Amino acid sequence: MSASLAPEEGAALLALARAAIEDRLFDNGALAEAQRSIPITPALAAPRACFVTLKSPGGSGALELRGCIGSTDARLATHEAVVESALDAAFADPRFPPLNREEHPGLVVSVSVLTPMAAAPNADAIVVGRDGVALECDGHRAVFLPEVATEQGWSGIEQLEHLARKAGLPGAAWRRARLSTFRSERFGETEGRAARIRRS
Repeated sequence: MSASLAPEEGAALLALARAAIEDRLFDNGALAEAQRSIPITPALAAPRACFVTLKSPGGSGALELRGCIGSTDARLATHEAVVESALDAAFADPRFPPLNREEHPGLVVSVSVLTPMAAAPNADAIVVGRDGVALECDGHRAVFLPEVATEQGWSGIEQLEHLARKAGLPGAAWRRARLSTFRSERFGETEGRAARIRRS
């Protein structure tokens, strides 16, 4: 398992994710400013897989998913992977239109830094709430972060059925799929945090 990140390193990743989104929306130099001010520790420079999740207030005022994209492959340095994932989550998640300026003040950002994938010998080896799951079958692939099943109230089997459907397969396809698990360190902003918009 990869070494844990310190709280200040998690805070740095959150700051980079938010700055990347802000800079794309307002073209105000927020990302360059964050990159200059944040120390890149050896842990942040090491390649790690990550996801960025965005939530915003829905019609009822409760937070709803607004975008979630990342990679299970450690292709980039952690600080670079977070910037890439933040921009993809905000502007390239095919489930949502690109984020607009009006949505920015209500946006809540979280970053999940993943451990390397490990093959799951069977469904019973997957612990709901602890393990994230990746499914591969017939050229289809889908991933759930560890918190998804808990937030939805799913059992282990329900999680796998939903994961298969997310991959575009019948729910029962998980039984013949290749399953892998991972864990994540999640760093999140608190609900109700006001976005700080720096215009220049």
